[in-house]
Order: sequence, then structure tokens, then C-alpha cells
Amino acid sequence: MRVVADAVNHVLEQHPWARARLAEHAGKSIRVDAAPLQLQFSITAAGNLDPAAAPAAAGVAFRIDPASAPLLVADAGAALSRVHVEGDADLAALVALLLREVRWDAEEDASRIIGDIPAHHAMRAGRALAAWARDASARLADMSAAYLADEAAVLVRARSMEEFARGVAEARDQCARLEKRLALLERGGA
Repeated sequence: MRVVADAVNHVLEQHPWARARLAEHAGKSIRVDAAPLQLQFSITAAGNLDPAAAPAAAGVAFRIDPASAPLLVADAGAALSRVHVEGDADLAALVALLLREVRWDAEEDASRIIGDIPAHHAMRAGRALAAWARDASARLADMSAAYLADEAAVLVRARSMEEFARGVAEARDQCARLEKRLALLERGGA
């Protein structure tokens, strides 16, 4: 838990406003239950997190379904809707705000090691690589869907499915009209 607390505190140091807001809740604790992992931290007067010595009643407790845990890393805002929260509503709202707004400034940390300009160029290259990877994966998904729908005929496009459904509805209506005509003919011919 010390490693997690140190990492969170490092990120909080880059955002003084966040530490000031956390300091307002000094003495309260935050517990995260993501079976089998359980983390509990206490908030210090400086707005940092310290690992709690022993499990105690939490100021706020977050219970996370283990299947949703990866989503927290990818998109914390979306994942928060799947988290069960108990306890202090103000502290829970603050934690949710921090998850949405506070981000690690990797460029700042890299600049301390390799200098400002190389760190800026490295981060720009990293962002370009990440954008390329997102674009490539989106294109791969589109091409795969097109292949599976058009070439392999494993998937059906929505437009084709709608046309098929309209054709079935039209055939059903025509059959119903034909049945009524036959019924009229049988009554008139008998």
C-alpha cells in the first residue's frame, strides 16, 4: 500500500489545488475494495494519503467489481458508474472529481531527468504514437467488420437487416390479405 500511496502523493504534488481540497478531509479514510485487493488510506493534514495501519471504519468506501477494475485505468469517469459507494458523500464526490481531473504530468517528471526540450519532444512523440495506435486499431476494427460482413458473409450489415425485416413484414401483410380473400371466396362460393 505504501507504493500506491507514494504514487498517488507524487501525482497530487503536481496539483496543489487537489491536495488543498483533500486536506479539508484530514483524518478521514478512504477504503477501496476490489476483491481480493483491499486498500485503505488515511488523509493527512497536508492533503496526502498514508496507508491506514489497521482496517477501520472508512470515511468513504468504494466497492469495485473486479471485472470493472481495468476500466478504472482506461476511463475512470465511465467506470465510476459501476462502483458502489458508501459513506461520506462529500469525500466521495471529491474522490470522483480527482479521478476525473487529476492526471500525472509525465513530461514534468521526464524534464527533471533529461531536460525540458528532450522531455517535450519525447512526450510529443509518445502522444503521436498513442494516437497512431488508436487510429490503427479503429481502422483494423472497421476493416475487419467490413470483411466479415462483405467478403466472409459472417456478419450482416444493419441496412441489409432492415431491408430483410421490411421484406418479411411485407410478405406477412400480403399473406394476411391473401387469407382474407380466400376466406371471402370460400364464403361466397359455398
